[in-house]
Amino acid sequence: MTGAAPESESVEYKRSLSELNEGILSLTAMLNKNGHGTVYFGMDDDGKAVGVDIRKDTLKNITSMVFDSTDPHLIPSVEMIRVDDKDLIKVHVEGNNRPYAYKGIIYVRAGEEDRKAPMDEVRRMFISSGDLLIQILAMNQDLTFNGINGMLRAAGKHVSDNRMMESACDLRNEQGNYNIQAHLLSDQNDAQVIVTIFRGIDRTEFSKRRAFSGRSLVEIAGMVIDYVDSLNEVGVKVDAGGRKDTPLFDIDAFKEAWINACVHNSWIQGTPPFVQMFDDRLEICSFGGIPYWLSEEDFYNGVSRPVNESLMKVFLMCNLSEHTGHGVPEIVKVYGRESFDITDGMVRVTMRFSGERSVVRMRGMQDQFKGRGLNDYEMRIVKAIADDPDCTIDSIAESSGLKRPTVGRYVGLLQEKGIIRREGSKKTGRWVVLPDIPTQ
Repeated sequence: MTGAAPESESVEYKRSLSELNEGILSLTAMLNKNGHGTVYFGMDDDGKAVGVDIRKDTLKNITSMVFDSTDPHLIPSVEMIRVDDKDLIKVHVEGNNRPYAYKGIIYVRAGEEDRKAPMDEVRRMFISSGDLLIQILAMNQDLTFNGINGMLRAAGKHVSDNRMMESACDLRNEQGNYNIQAHLLSDQNDAQVIVTIFRGIDRTEFSKRRAFSGRSLVEIAGMVIDYVDSLNEVGVKVDAGGRKDTPLFDIDAFKEAWINACVHNSWIQGTPPFVQMFDDRLEICSFGGIPYWLSEEDFYNGVSRPVNESLMKVFLMCNLSEHTGHGVPEIVKVYGRESFDITDGMVRVTMRFSGERSVVRMRGMQDQFKGRGLNDYEMRIVKAIADDPDCTIDSIAESSGLKRPTVGRYVGLLQEKGIIRREGSKKTGRWVVLPDIPTQ
């Protein structure tokens, strides 16, 4: 094959059919790595056509040998091609039912070489292969689906009966029994998804924990989005360009990261994804890593090969996700590739906050004003002023939850104590918090 491409992770050259066994081994190795592979017989290692002797039953015998020596059995595409006046045989296979074995041994392609796959890679292949959620039997077969039915109706997907809904959501395996996906989408789903808030920037001091369970996974996913969104504060920055409201984190990027965590999680391992909030960041973690055959470059570029493809379909049907392949590029656009920490067993997305959380600011103020006798009302007002120096009595009342007369009275007391000061006129001036004024 004049000018042929060199051998690669998906292409192998063999000089003659005497190397048929080695060629079939390479086919399984390429399948395990990429989901497809091609071996040309009648080519030397440099891609030069040397030709092979093709007889009446040659192609049929190749098909039989590939089928008999592979597990799961492969039915290849075998054809004779003519290159540089030489007869060649092209054998091509495709499949995602990994891992594939050649004579009982599992190989994987690495560059131009085939090597025996270590056990940890075999496990990753198995977890990443097929759609295990719809294949594996659920332990509990007494399931109801009121929640998912409600979500589908709210999304405008009207299913006339449970049988139609179960078919649309792939809730039964080939034997007709409820599968793990059915359990996750049922009202009896016992997977506990936890949002944890820590005090500080590490996990040494726990602050708050919110657990979501006992509902379908799509309901829980939506509840987590709503809860985390309620924690997203808007900071006010005032400079020469004017006032700018900036949220702590990009909620759209969070939604993408969270939905990805739910639909790509290795649920058969029994560990749900989770969300953790710190003083300076938000973390979203899922288990199972990225699919075995997906490169990190493809992952960052949005190539979508969900492990739990049927679960992703349900999320799309419920309008929790608009389309596949959009999430990772959206996160990278906002937070960069450095926001991802990818290992064989976990994907962690870290979203750094754009500003300081109010609870952190309040904590600092409490330390600054310690011993100065500020009560809860006064601390709320000081926080409102620190958040927005241009605030009015009305806006302080709104943000602090206090009545306007109460705010007016305590603002005067805070000025007397030397905690706050008004600079400029009543209409165009600004408030200043004065933590460094010594206690009287």
